[in-house]
Amino acid sequence: MNNSIDVQYFKKLINIYNNMDDDSIAKYARYKSEYYRLFSYIALIIGSVADVGYLVSDYLINGTLWPVIIPRVSVLFFLAIYLILESKVSNYKIKIMMNYTMVHIVLWSTMITVYFLKDKTHFAEGSYTLNLFLFAIGLGARPGIALLNYLIFFGEIFLTDLFNHYPNLDIVMSLNIPVCIGILVGLWALNLTTLDHYLTENMLNDALVTDNLTKVGNRDKLDMIVKDNKLKGMTGPATISMIDVDLFKDINDTYGHEMGDFVLSYLGNFMREHTRVGDTIIRYGGEEFIIIMDKCPVDDGFERLDRMREELSVRRDRPVDFTISIGVSEYTEEFDQDLREADSAMYDAKRAGRNKVCRADRNK
Repeated sequence: MNNSIDVQYFKKLINIYNNMDDDSIAKYARYKSEYYRLFSYIALIIGSVADVGYLVSDYLINGTLWPVIIPRVSVLFFLAIYLILESKVSNYKIKIMMNYTMVHIVLWSTMITVYFLKDKTHFAEGSYTLNLFLFAIGLGARPGIALLNYLIFFGEIFLTDLFNHYPNLDIVMSLNIPVCIGILVGLWALNLTTLDHYLTENMLNDALVTDNLTKVGNRDKLDMIVKDNKLKGMTGPATISMIDVDLFKDINDTYGHEMGDFVLSYLGNFMREHTRVGDTIIRYGGEEFIIIMDKCPVDDGFERLDRMREELSVRRDRPVDFTISIGVSEYTEEFDQDLREADSAMYDAKRAGRNKVCRADRNK
């Protein structure tokens, strides 16, 4: 019975992954790269040093370290460059490319060393152990990238056979192909397992920054997106708005606090339906809400909010007959000031008769 449940959930994860949009997949790929970053980092260091350790077996085969010492030790030079650059690079795609580049450097070091060995049959075992590298790095990469690098791996083997003339190429391939298939299947399965962890972590994080009643962001969410009085990750124009339920105290007094909660819950759902994916809705306190519209000039934001306010005022499914007043301000990279201006504009809307949208007057 438990196995059946596991299979069903596995199928569900496959369906989730296949239906993720490009932006969601990119976010997950970045998460996975960071999740396995330390493991890949340590694996590359240990593997590169271990590759140099094969000098012992090289000596047993040739009776001398010359000239195999040069290609073997050269790995440490490239490892030093990798360690310097890895800490300076922030782009996860470049990090993955660097990781695989280091793997292929180790592979080429091995294949060039084989050129100088008297007995080349042991390359079969050496190439087999390189699968551990490909597995370790593949954990943090997309399955497609892992497959691509395996194709490059086999291409490199055939290319170097032109000058190494492996006497047991058939053995080399018969050892590596089954392992390749097993590792790719394993990486694909682990990709889904990591996706499960990613989705669970996101759910927990969302729960911490989501208002229980209205299901929009809470003040902790606002603190996450505002740093040093600026909105994080916003490079274009943005619109800041403050929204308040008109005569909310009268609703509580007339219909009771349960109805007041129902109104807030309804409004939270309504705003989620009438905002874009990139917009952020925050329950600021009580019956007050903030909407931050990213990549939205203030004129466009004003029109969108006015349409939203007008539609709400005529909705027949409202729990009670209620309206909202909205103040709008242009984001100037001084969030606290912009929010105060939106709040002031919202009170202008109240004084003008409620159920209106007013724009901040910067000349006050």
